[in-house]
Amino acid sequence: MRSILIFLLASILCVTPARADVDVTFYSHDFGDSFPHAFFTMKGTLKDGDVIDTSYGFTAVKVSPAILWKSVTGAVQTPKDKYIDKSNPHFTVTINDDDYAKLMAVVKKWEDIEQKSYSLKKRNCVHFASEAIAALGYEFNPKTKFWRKPKSFLLEVLDLNPTLVAIDYKKVKEDIKAANKEKEKQDKMSRDDDKLSPDGDISSTDADTISTDEAAQDNEEESTAAPLRAVK
Repeated sequence: MRSILIFLLASILCVTPARADVDVTFYSHDFGDSFPHAFFTMKGTLKDGDVIDTSYGFTAVKVSPAILWKSVTGAVQTPKDKYIDKSNPHFTVTINDDDYAKLMAVVKKWEDIEQKSYSLKKRNCVHFASEAIAALGYEFNPKTKFWRKPKSFLLEVLDLNPTLVAIDYKKVKEDIKAANKEKEKQDKMSRDDDKLSPDGDISSTDADTISTDEAAQDNEEESTAAPLRAVK
């Protein structure tokens, strides 16, 4: 009887669908080394097992004074890790496959907008983020005065949606800085270890150098001794 129960339990577990969890985090990037920006990252796994690890933001392909008075070529781009590390994470929501599909539909829509697609006044990174937020069922202020201020806009979204939990991005940055510092320390230790052989002796490169020096010394001694042996 016990064997039958175990078999039935195992069968149930085998047919239970995998849980889909994808974390979507919305970021702002301050003005400084680059233009202010709003974007989001996605990390997790879908029901079919596909691993998601990417990010999306809408921006002008070329940042120039022209964006101040006219539309320019725009594109949905994927911010790099170093850029993300220097940005401010504001809040994270966990989504399922259906919400993931809705979010990707927003990305596809913006990828397909006829050029010139970027407009600082009507279609910028904040407008893109607002559609992504709405697709996930959260509110934003359509009459916001922060269309050109990514950080202020996302802080406003937090105020409008009490269920969202604000991320302490200052602490996140401190943690990232500490992690990078520790990585640099470990890399330095690894480089130092590479200079030693597995037994803790000199490295093979140093050993080759010493062997070459010893061989040269031996040759010098032999060349010096040769005339002495020749004289009898």
